[in-house]
Amino acid sequence: MSLYDAYIGLLSLILLTCLASLSMQRLRPLIKTVALQGIAVTMTTLLYQQNVHFLLPFIMIIVKGVLIPMLLLYTLKKVSIKSEGKPIVGFHASVLLGILFLFMVIHYSHDKLSKLLADQSFSFSVAVVTIACGLFLMMARRKALTQVVGYLIMDNGIYLMGALFLKNIPFVLEFAILLDLLVAVMVMGIILHKINETFNSIDTTSLATLKDRWHE
Repeated sequence: MSLYDAYIGLLSLILLTCLASLSMQRLRPLIKTVALQGIAVTMTTLLYQQNVHFLLPFIMIIVKGVLIPMLLLYTLKKVSIKSEGKPIVGFHASVLLGILFLFMVIHYSHDKLSKLLADQSFSFSVAVVTIACGLFLMMARRKALTQVVGYLIMDNGIYLMGALFLKNIPFVLEFAILLDLLVAVMVMGIILHKINETFNSIDTTSLATLKDRWHE
């Protein structure tokens, strides 16, 4: 198998993880899916930018694929929540919207942006779909932990997009951003634990209820 075949295979895996994340109700498999996606995104960029030193991608794989997922799983255990429950947009409808958006982006990138993107139209489509998937999870799910996962997926998409247009820079930028992201996930874990202690839930609608009571 050539490097190009491996590259396309990793991009396809990223797409599958996006669609899978839209269909998942249980949070533990969702966290493991975003961990797999983080590793795939880093490996994809490593194949695309073959002259990058191996140490940075290795550290990023550890952070994206191990440390951040472990923090999320630890938070999940603390708040004693196993599933998303009833989302704002249903799981089947989410997958259907994801597939429709995927075909729209692929058609547009091949039809309108083929000259600009050259042979990277599929990579561009995967990056856009990944960003959109992350944003959708942040808006269409109620549990704060699922919204954090959506943020991580969106970060993966932005990182993949940057790799297409910024040679050698994304690894340096992502390494710096990952440190902030790791701290943000740790802080979010503490916040989610406190929310769960107060409301016995990590449903973000509880915060809206608190706001309504404050105005009263």
